[in-house]
Amino acid sequence: MLAVAAGNVHMATNYWTVAAVGWNKHNQCNGSDCRDIVAIYAGWRRTVGVKSDGTVVAVGRNHEGQCNAGEWRDIVGVAAG
Repeated sequence: MLAVAAGNVHMATNYWTVAAVGWNKHNQCNGSDCRDIVAIYAGWRRTVGVKSDGTVVAVGRNHEGQCNAGEWRDIVGVAAG
């Protein structure tokens, strides 16, 4: 599945791996080692992806723990406000 997501000053796309461009102050574009991504969200200073096995990876600003999704399971989609 191909998906494109736009954050406040960056955008990301997936085609089993993540490619992101734009403002990268908080490393929100550093998802190049993310593999098997089937759904993606690019938000305010972070990028979140759902892998084909239902786990979640998140990169970017994590000052309040927004990217602490390593324990999530059985997820089919992501979004944030």
